[in-house]
Amino acid sequence: MPACSALGVESAHDPQHQPRQVALRIFADRDGRQWRVWLVRPSAGGRAVRPSFQDGWLCFERLDGSCRCRLSVKSAPDDWDNLPDDRLDVLREMAGTT
Repeated sequence: MPACSALGVESAHDPQHQPRQVALRIFADRDGRQWRVWLVRPSAGGRAVRPSFQDGWLCFERLDGSCRCRLSVKSAPDDWDNLPDDRLDVLREMAGTT
């Protein structure tokens, strides 16, 4: 598998109860560690989130599960899922640990 790949996965929690495609990226940071990143949109009936995350966030998770962080979607470019690995790694470094 290449160091960076874009995968389509279906979300089962669509408000219309219809599966929808969401972007999931796998990338390598500058130290060669593998990460996955995906967009999270809070549901209207879900738990309260901080105002900076109300529009959603990018969730970054190391493939071994040892680290997870998130970045407000307001701080990410619209085409985040098409960025090269080094740019995704910069976004990850901007993210706060959860």
